Amino acid sequence: MTYALFSCRDCRELIAYPERTSDGRMCNCGGCLIPIDNGTIGYLSSKHIRPISFPSRRKEKPPLGLQPEYVWNEQRIQEIKMAIHRYMMAGKSIPNEWIEEYNRRTR
Repeated sequence: MTYALFSCRDCRELIAYPERTSDGRMCNCGGCLIPIDNGTIGYLSSKHIRPISFPSRRKEKPPLGLQPEYVWNEQRIQEIKMAIHRYMMAGKSIPNEWIEEYNRRTR
């Protein structure tokens, strides 16, 4: 088995892949991999180097946080408008609390 030899652009570590290209993978330090000798790929025998495991390219997502208050506020305003419209279409009187909340949120 042959390996393609790459150098990390940031830490200059030599890294071998059992493939001809790095396929967009990155070094463990996060640096870009470039073929050694300005684009010339050197091949090594499997007797001289062992495969190196690399972290997944997928970044770990942070846990879900809070929805921004301005987004929640805009959604609440839309909900109040839709509720007022439904009551108007049904011929019902609109609760004063809804009007007060709408006015408070749209200032």
